[in-house]
Amino acid sequence: MKDLIDAINTRVKEPYWGFFLLAFLAFNWRALFLLCFAKGTAQEKIFLFDDQTTFLSLIVFPIITAVAIMLVTPWLKVLFGWISRSAYERLNSQDLKREHKYLAEKNLLEQERSLELANKEKELIDQAKRDVDIEQINDENTREILRAEIDKLRQERNQLDHNENIKQYKELTIYEKNILEYLYANEGKYIGKDEVSYRPSITIGSKEYVEESNLRDYLNYADALKSLKSKGLIRDVGKEGRIFELENKGKEYMENFKIA
Repeated sequence: MKDLIDAINTRVKEPYWGFFLLAFLAFNWRALFLLCFAKGTAQEKIFLFDDQTTFLSLIVFPIITAVAIMLVTPWLKVLFGWISRSAYERLNSQDLKREHKYLAEKNLLEQERSLELANKEKELIDQAKRDVDIEQINDENTREILRAEIDKLRQERNQLDHNENIKQYKELTIYEKNILEYLYANEGKYIGKDEVSYRPSITIGSKEYVEESNLRDYLNYADALKSLKSKGLIRDVGKEGRIFELENKGKEYMENFKIA
């Protein structure tokens, strides 16, 4: 008896029995409802059940439906698998392209930094050469006067650059200042902007400004990113408007501003 019950349970668990049961309920739900909940004697309920059902609805249609579902189900799995695989492959391809753009932009930035350092080194060498030329002047008074005039010109140039930076800094909005100060204080970090998802936001360090819950700050920081980018102080990595880093010009700008 136990073996018989186990065999029945094994057969019932087969998928086609489940498909048959679902199809049976779909074709005969009204008759089953009347059989269970209609008022009257058992004989009257059976009469109602017989009146609402036929051999086709009880046996033929459920079997045909179950067989059709069994035949279609594997192909549906193949179809859904192909759709999901195609979507994931496209997402992975987009991620790889985005990463490639990021690395290309990063390499370009490193090249620009190297060029800027080379220019600074050249400027220092030129200044040293001029200092050597001054030392070669025989007349001490002439040498001292020339050195003083050159030092004065250098100080005036540095002061003009510093004053211009201060003026520009004062003209920045508080949101632009926050962005520059964060990027300058956290070298290698970036500011993220997400406009694609259902939840547009701008992330600055540990703070996230969501459009839905913090619209004012979100719009102000979005305008600040656009303004700083147009001024050449920050750069849009990948040209997608999602990742922003400090430009060389922005770094120099902040360094000059920090000089007392």
